[in-house]
Amino acid sequence: MIWILPALAIVTLATLWNWNLRIRREYERLMAEGAEALSAAKYPQALGAFEHAFRTAERLRLDNHDQLVWSTLNAATALRFMGEKDAALELVHSALYFAETHELAKQPGKADYCLRLYTLSADLAEENGLAHKSIGLRQQAVGLHRQQLGDDSLALAEQIAKLGAAYGRGGLPDHSAQQYAEAVEISARSVAGSEENREVHATYLAWWGDALVKLGQIAKAEETYSSALKLQRELHGGKDVRLVPALSGLGGVYGAQKRFEDAIRCFEEAYKLQVRAFGPSDARVGLILTHYAQCLNQAGKI
Repeated sequence: MIWILPALAIVTLATLWNWNLRIRREYERLMAEGAEALSAAKYPQALGAFEHAFRTAERLRLDNHDQLVWSTLNAATALRFMGEKDAALELVHSALYFAETHELAKQPGKADYCLRLYTLSADLAEENGLAHKSIGLRQQAVGLHRQQLGDDSLALAEQIAKLGAAYGRGGLPDHSAQQYAEAVEISARSVAGSEENREVHATYLAWWGDALVKLGQIAKAEETYSSALKLQRELHGGKDVRLVPALSGLGGVYGAQKRFEDAIRCFEEAYKLQVRAFGPSDARVGLILTHYAQCLNQAGKI
């Protein structure tokens, strides 16, 4: 009769394993349905599938940490696309708390969704105006990207640039400029790769120029804006609205240097490009016109 107990244990474990296998298959089916709906921009349908997947994962009697985090993360993504950013932030914070409680980021093989988890958490914190929270989350995202993708990844450069923006919003211009400088350095190593990479590099140059202006480093800002503008002209010619950030920044730098004719030329070109792209009544045109008018006034062209 002694053999009955081990036999019962084996049967119980087999039953539990089969139960979990069925539940996991149901979970995977729901996640696939949600992903398909998400890619088709059917966000309420995607949200429903991900919520059902989460409830299914809760039924698992063996390790279900990954499934709970993944389904919550995807549900938060669907809510974000639906414009429900407060709810998305609350949900992604739940996933983040669960992942940190179980130290999932320290476990091997967890890099994929931990990268996405911290990146989405930082994005949503910024979109909800929570600069004080976004900085720490973005630092975590930068660290994970650096650890998993190396120091030459454009994905890392993107996270570093976003950290620079977070520092800027948090009133830390020195830190902001340092992050943009590193993003520029990383993206510079990939400019020969494609036009998209060169576009990214030009964008980071312009953002770095903005940070340098706030630090009063006008000469360095002129250099970065000029490099960004040159690259944008090479990519798009002289009639593309993507030239406007570098043109506007360069106009501001020239104005600070009292080179008003050069500043007027930049603002006038930026104004014409925006009118062509957006029409004369767009708010972005109004902003350029304000700078343009201030420069004309400083130049004595009342």
